[in-house]
Amino acid sequence: MKAIATRVGFADFGDYDHFGKRLYRDILGKTSFLGLAVFSLSGKLLEAADVAVLDDVAVCMHCPEPRVWPAKLARVAASSGRFPAGVAVGWSALDSEIGVHLGEEAGAMFLELEAHLQNHPDDFAAFVRARQTLPGFGVHGRRVDERVEALRASLVKRERTQGKYWQLAERLWPVARDERQMAPSIWPAAAAVFLDLGIAPEHMPPLLSLLFQPSYLAHAVEGARLKSESLQQLPPEAVRYVGPAPRKSPRAIAAESAAAKRSRASIRSTSRRRPGLSCPTRASSTRSRSSPAAGCTVIRTCAAPSCATSSPRASRSTPGA
Repeated sequence: MKAIATRVGFADFGDYDHFGKRLYRDILGKTSFLGLAVFSLSGKLLEAADVAVLDDVAVCMHCPEPRVWPAKLARVAASSGRFPAGVAVGWSALDSEIGVHLGEEAGAMFLELEAHLQNHPDDFAAFVRARQTLPGFGVHGRRVDERVEALRASLVKRERTQGKYWQLAERLWPVARDERQMAPSIWPAAAAVFLDLGIAPEHMPPLLSLLFQPSYLAHAVEGARLKSESLQQLPPEAVRYVGPAPRKSPRAIAAESAAAKRSRASIRSTSRRRPGLSCPTRASSTRSRSSPAAGCTVIRTCAAPSCATSSPRASRSTPGA
């Protein structure tokens, strides 16, 4: 069996080697949570000012709105009372056509745009027309994505708007609006910032999914606390079955057939043991005859289902009866 190779690191004499650096000696106290996340993906340690920009991206992507469908899924899963299920389901929802993979696709698009402009300077329109899709463009239910506006404001405040890829993005936005009538969402905006921080497109989906975790954590924890019955099951009136009619399995059919045969055999056996019985609608339900034993009368009873008396009985007659 082929050995599994890893570049992540290993334990070594009271410390850990992580991408060639010592965890406690070289990293502890020199970066933040998000800085460690980027390092764990790429082996690149960011400066504190760069990590602060990542923090701003995370805040801009935070979504307290519970009716957005990924947050709604987190609440549904957590309504059982267990918040980890909600976090896991919410995180899984990001692996979709409108999820974190758009960040990687948008990052690759900016690299293609950069290569295109080297041969066709300032020809953004030709680039937009030639592409079948513009990853991350198109805003649902509103004219602009307010998260992009908030991210731009934070970059202005930090004097980080001069990055090469952010500049490309700002020049691409109006051309896409004119040529395709599409505005950018947070995905291409974040991708441009990540590229300026030296983060490769293939590392963007896991990083973006991590930035979304505060949102899912908030909804999952509250959903687990509320345990809303309306999220635990659908009301019957909202459910309609569409499909084949119910059918019985061959095993169930065979069992019913065997039970019917046993029932018919039981009826025939009862009839043979009690000859001459008749329904009370045609004759008396009881008939008496003298028993060979003196003073004893045998009462025969109708065995038909409609007869009130169903079993023979014996009674002691009084002398001279």
